Amino acid sequence: MDDAAEVRKPSRDKSGGNPTAAAVALIAGACCMLPLLYVLSLGPALWLARRFPGLRSPCEVIYTPLQWLYDNTPLRAALDWYINLWQ
Repeated sequence: MDDAAEVRKPSRDKSGGNPTAAAVALIAGACCMLPLLYVLSLGPALWLARRFPGLRSPCEVIYTPLQWLYDNTPLRAALDWYINLWQ
């Protein structure tokens, strides 16, 4: 059979069908990006909550962990700076 006519299968490692290194890297990257996106979503969420008061209560619940970080860690200055960008 001609090599060009062969159908290429997705690459898998030799351990019996485990995901490839690229898939693992993609999943690891997503796991690292999700917390960053959560923190970055605080600014737009507060901006919306100021304009639409009905969103205030859900925002308070969703961002309770960031409120704790704000109150109990040295991240207060960085969070203040970022929040002020959205005012």
